[in-house]
Amino acid sequence: MGREVEAQAQYRGETGMVRALLESDALILRGEVRARIARGGITGWTADVDDLRMHTADGPLVLTMGGAEAAKWVAALNKPLPTLAQKLGVAGQTVWLLQPVEDTSLSAVLAGVAPVDVAQATLGIAVLRSPRDLDDLLAVCAAHPALPVWAINEKGPRASLPESAIRTALRAAGLIDTKACAVSARLSATRYQKRKP
Repeated sequence: MGREVEAQAQYRGETGMVRALLESDALILRGEVRARIARGGITGWTADVDDLRMHTADGPLVLTMGGAEAAKWVAALNKPLPTLAQKLGVAGQTVWLLQPVEDTSLSAVLAGVAPVDVAQATLGIAVLRSPRDLDDLLAVCAAHPALPVWAINEKGPRASLPESAIRTALRAAGLIDTKACAVSARLSATRYQKRKP
């Protein structure tokens, strides 16, 4: 994924110059035509001379970007999207959980994973719902500094524990955020590990 290009867009009766970004979960148009289109809502993409043509739930989208770039975008769109398990990197890991997981998307990923005691873990997963959860995670990180952890929190301004508060606390504890991904429509995950000296 991760493609970005300046293009002429034709979408929903509008035409204009845009910066188009292809991300793992969406195609984003910024500029004279603005849209965020879920990847699951994009079908039937083809390169046609200088145009990338695709179908969306809101009708056809044409991005004029040049033939070589359109071919690269088609190749990127043809690649299967990574699964949540691949994004989190749980395969082959021994996983420690801060607490039982309630989110269905995350539960499905962890269905075949037997949680272990933190001392035997190679990866930690912590769903943070409150400041107390964050304090518990900080204590574990202090006692097991080599353990990489996914800090998972609720998205949006109404979250009981904002991602910015989590990042500030974990960075102050000497951890650095290295990856991020969406877990579900409601949850987001950021991977932290000990900062190298």
